[in-house]
Amino acid sequence: MTPSYSFYCDVIGGKPVRQEEYEPLCLAARDLLSSLCSRPLPEDEEIDRAVAYQIEMLACQGGRDALGGRGVSSGITETIGDYSIGYRVGNGEMNRVRTVGGVPVSGLALAILRRRGLMSRAVGRRGVC
Repeated sequence: MTPSYSFYCDVIGGKPVRQEEYEPLCLAARDLLSSLCSRPLPEDEEIDRAVAYQIEMLACQGGRDALGGRGVSSGITETIGDYSIGYRVGNGEMNRVRTVGGVPVSGLALAILRRRGLMSRAVGRRGVC
């Protein structure tokens, strides 16, 4: 089960995502959050909210570009057509976004997973890099 596009837009009020981009982001968000957990994610509205928060994080970090570690947390990105350029800002202190394998992770999603006792011990002790 994954949060529906209408749940993401109407209930969470997430950053606008094209509907055709939503499903790949949804699957990636669920996979990422599952990788942080020591047991399978339950199927309920609270977990749907965590997945939706993760989708919004990916959307805010550049959508599908964030999945390859090319999100905006690494600097300012400008795009015109097929051309894009990124700039590193200062010493990197400006945007502290937690990542796993270069992919940004939502703090709200992590909070839900922790509260539910789903986080793996390795992530719980050392935090997300």
